[in-house]
Amino acid sequence: MKRALFVTISIIYFAISASAQSETPTPSPTPVPRIDLIDEQKKLIEKETELLEARTKYLKAYADAAGASSATRDNTGGKTAFQLDKEPILETIALSYEAVDEIAGRVESRIKPFMGNYDRIVLFYEPDFLSLSRYRLYREEAKLALANYEALIKAVEEEAKKQDVEKVVGIESIDRSGGSMITALSMPGIAGAAVKSVADLISLFRTDTTISESINVIDTKSINAVIAGKLLGSQSGKIIYNPEQFVPEYDIGIGDPNSFYQTVSRLRASAGYVDYLMEAIDHMPPKQQRSEGTARLIASIKIVKKQLDLLAFKIEQDPIPETSAEKAAYTEFRSMVRAEKLDRFLNAASGRTGILKVRLLTSGGSRRESRNLLLGTKTDYSGSAVIELALYDTDGTMRISEVMLHHTGFRKFRTQKVKP
Repeated sequence: MKRALFVTISIIYFAISASAQSETPTPSPTPVPRIDLIDEQKKLIEKETELLEARTKYLKAYADAAGASSATRDNTGGKTAFQLDKEPILETIALSYEAVDEIAGRVESRIKPFMGNYDRIVLFYEPDFLSLSRYRLYREEAKLALANYEALIKAVEEEAKKQDVEKVVGIESIDRSGGSMITALSMPGIAGAAVKSVADLISLFRTDTTISESINVIDTKSINAVIAGKLLGSQSGKIIYNPEQFVPEYDIGIGDPNSFYQTVSRLRASAGYVDYLMEAIDHMPPKQQRSEGTARLIASIKIVKKQLDLLAFKIEQDPIPETSAEKAAYTEFRSMVRAEKLDRFLNAASGRTGILKVRLLTSGGSRRESRNLLLGTKTDYSGSAVIELALYDTDGTMRISEVMLHHTGFRKFRTQKVKP
């Protein structure tokens, strides 16, 4: 037993001794002096400097061999420059009109839900709508003036019967001269036709100025024509009226006894008869002028003459007005004819008229040129338009009010081929 214990202890001792001999410590390296590290860093920096100098010399030699170069910071690297064309080019104008056409299609879709409320649509045209109030006031004043004229004629007849004479204030009564004198009470349609013929003569000389349009900018008035075309093309069955495209000289409603032409003709005929009365008064004896009945007639004649003078239009035979007064009278006469057309359209029997206002706020386009030495130059164009849209009833109730815009995006311009 003792022997076995001794052997075990001996084995453990030898194992511990062998392990201790195998774990001999490794000696630590000798530290490099700091001065040597600094020298190594200096050598590394010197080598990097030599490399940079070599690269600089290489680039300089390459530039000298290639010659002078215009490459600068401003013209390399994809810089984008902007400039303003003095006059728009045709491509941008065409695309801007295309943008207007696209917006017109959107306008048609936008107002479609409301179209069931109307049986007719009138496009807003500011000059005619501004003339509308003057026209309506003129019709009321003309109605009053003609009523006063008729009352004056009756007074002349009654005074003639009262005095039991064939003439009063030096002229024949209406009944005795009615066969030869054209008055407001017995006026054939030829008087209205005479006024119409003057307007027809004027129309022969107006087309030269209306077709002289510049193509440098989009015509702001063209939007109504585009919208009207879209509405007509929709085949909705609605009656469309665009006042801007209405030519008053071609109005065929002159035969209507209540037309503006007939009213002006009656006023002119009445004014002629009143002028004749005024001339007769000048030749009357002073004593007769001071008589009670004649004095009242003279006062009435002067009042009616003043009313008729205020409502008169000076329509010259010369189709090209020369003076400012003639131009003003010519323009006012035509604006009244246009306003009458608009008034009749708005006051239709159905009363279901919608007013569509579309105003072109702005439009424009751009030309983009991309230059590349390898790919060459690429040019594309764009067009855009912004409009104001409003729809309302004749009583002013608003249905739609918004702003629409469309941009075609940059693209290559392609000429449309005309279909045979």
